Amino acid sequence: MGAPLQQQVALPVTHFDADLAALVADMDDTMRALSGAGIAAPQIGVSLRVVIFELRENPRHPHITPVPYSVLVNPAGAPAEVTSACLASVYRSRNRSAAPDSLERVG
Repeated sequence: MGAPLQQQVALPVTHFDADLAALVADMDDTMRALSGAGIAAPQIGVSLRVVIFELRENPRHPHITPVPYSVLVNPAGAPAEVTSACLASVYRSRNRSAAPDSLERVG
């Protein structure tokens, strides 16, 4: 089920640079174009441990409890057990550009 890349453990992010910001922007564009609530880098063919999400009302999720826009980089733990207390790095974008200087460590 799913693409082979999505069945593998993604590689950790080692460089927090313009390439990472471009990846986050691409993920954001893809998520919003599909009215999604979140997306992981392997879903767009990139084997890196990056996840973004934002829960707000949209056509696919009309009555959802809002969750702020968040970017997770190198999250740790089992997918069903990930909490804000066990994430290796949690970053929240201060603006939608996700430029390297606009990422803020929040955990």
